Amino acid sequence: MSIQVNEFQHIPRKNDTEYIKLLKEALERQKQITSKAIAKIKELSSSSESPNGWIPCSERLPKYGQPVLTYNLEDDEYEVNHIIDEEDGEWFTYGVDAWMPLPDPWKEEEE
Repeated sequence: MSIQVNEFQHIPRKNDTEYIKLLKEALERQKQITSKAIAKIKELSSSSESPNGWIPCSERLPKYGQPVLTYNLEDDEYEVNHIIDEEDGEWFTYGVDAWMPLPDPWKEEEE
């Protein structure tokens, strides 16, 4: 990312030394903002889980034997499923495109 000096024309130019100091401070603030933005983008893009919780099988599979909710795009089907072959990543049923962890079991509220 390049920053043009004219972006900082609002900085009052008292003398060259002061002006350079103010420019350096402004550039440092810009670097910090940019660094935080890049870190957030990396954090969000490194997560293979989509905002709605579905995880593409092409990116990651659940633990062997872990029951999960799966989705088959071709048949537009949802079902509880699990990996039956840890080495091959084979599902109990075929055609799984994405999965998500199951929620915690329902519990009746105690009164």
